[in-house]
Amino acid sequence: MNCPSCQAPLPPQSNYCNVCGKPLDAAFPDQIDKEKKRYRKFVLFVSFFLIGQMFLYWIIDVAEYLSGHQLSLGFIIRPVSYLITICFYTIPLLSAFVFPKKSGIRVLLIIIGSVCLAIRIGLYIKQFFFEPAFNHFQF
Repeated sequence: MNCPSCQAPLPPQSNYCNVCGKPLDAAFPDQIDKEKKRYRKFVLFVSFFLIGQMFLYWIIDVAEYLSGHQLSLGFIIRPVSYLITICFYTIPLLSAFVFPKKSGIRVLLIIIGSVCLAIRIGLYIKQFFFEPAFNHFQF
């Protein structure tokens, strides 16, 4: 094993370089750049889930409006909606614990996941209590 800074040979299981004195477990700039790229890809992945969900519901609303009656797509939309809901709300909330504690991305993911989860719960409550024509036991 060699020191990443000065390329001096090191004894096994050493924590510091004997020649330059640098710690061996410190993150190097190329590792930090790889982590930033991975975080950016993850944020883009979550953003595509949000955009996909919004686009799906927008298309359904437009089709219902243009057709003049309510489309019975519940058997298709409900499983897709639950899958997207699980992915969109749990991925940010659980992945926030992977990021460093003082990271702005972590705080942003916790806020996004919490707000979206609160909105979704609010929509369920509104649908359950304020829409009398809604069949609560329909599957």
